[in-house]
Amino acid sequence: ELNRYPGPIHVLEPAEPPGLTDGQQSEILGIESAMRTGAITLGNAIILAERQLNMRFEHAHMDDETLAAATGEIARLYGELRYTHLRAHLTTRDVLTEEQIAEYDRLRGYGHAEH
Repeated sequence: ELNRYPGPIHVLEPAEPPGLTDGQQSEILGIESAMRTGAITLGNAIILAERQLNMRFEHAHMDDETLAAATGEIARLYGELRYTHLRAHLTTRDVLTEEQIAEYDRLRGYGHAEH
């Protein structure tokens, strides 16, 4: 967001998005929808994995190997969630022109030097 990689929902937020064509608007809506779907799925998986980890401790069914596997899986899920979010910023940037990104930055109050 702060490095000239706008988030899809933020591009669509202003009353007048930064000069988007109908095609761009549709593409960005698709990016946002895919991000949201992926994030919800991953968020639910994280919650489940954290619950399972907690239950193993609660019922004293934990050993070092199980702990390493469980925390490794949770870390993988968080990494995938982060990727899903940042990928949406990356693909949104690919849809926009440099002028639209500059206008977006201006509307959001980000003071970037010209790139």
